[in-house]
Amino acid sequence: MRKLLYFCLGQDATQMCGGAIELAASFLHTTKKESNMSAIERTFAGALVGMVLTTVMAQTASAANVTGGWNVDVDVAGQTGTPVFTFKQDGEKLTGRYKGRFGEADLTGKVKGDEIEFEVEVQGAKLVYTGSIKDNLMEGEVDYDGQASGTWTGRKIDVSGAWTFEVKLGDNTGTPEFAFKQEGETLTGAYKGQFGETDLKGTVVGDQIEFTFDLQGNDIRYKGTIDKDTMKGETDYAGQAEGSWTAMRKESK
Repeated sequence: MRKLLYFCLGQDATQMCGGAIELAASFLHTTKKESNMSAIERTFAGALVGMVLTTVMAQTASAANVTGGWNVDVDVAGQTGTPVFTFKQDGEKLTGRYKGRFGEADLTGKVKGDEIEFEVEVQGAKLVYTGSIKDNLMEGEVDYDGQASGTWTGRKIDVSGAWTFEVKLGDNTGTPEFAFKQEGETLTGAYKGQFGETDLKGTVVGDQIEFTFDLQGNDIRYKGTIDKDTMKGETDYAGQAEGSWTAMRKESK
């Protein structure tokens, strides 16, 4: 029993799930003759398994996951920027991509609990971001190669909801409405416009969106760039016509 206590209390919650539960379960299923385990010790081992499970489940539920695209606003001594970061989180390990006024570059970092830290090198300068995460928002401080510092806020890119589009195909203009549902990089939804209604599917990767749907046997394709509550891009109507589009998120009532 002392070994079980030491094992559980001396390990991280995510690590103790497998080992501690396996060890406690072994005690619980060993006969009294084999283990000389008292009823109190058996009760304690059972309670410990429940405690470990509860702790791990609580930590898992509250652990932040920043995978996806983020719109970031940066302010350094009055100089502002709006880079886009695309993150991929694997446990506490963080990788991804920066895209902004300094070009594009890979990034590395870590996420621990609700704290985030990552760095990216652009034009020979190392930018270090640190901050905290709350739901789909982040905020913190940034150090520009030890020469300047500032603050930043971020919002996760999620196009879920209703959008109003303006589409231009030559001299023709349409104002269809789209309802999107984004889950990770997977996009589903529906089109509603002058040609009727239909379902759509597509992807959102970073700040890039692509989706397709079928109208009266024609394959319609949209692709573009997301900028917070607006989007813009190009469309192809079954290879017969090409055009441009802009979109704005509809306010929730």
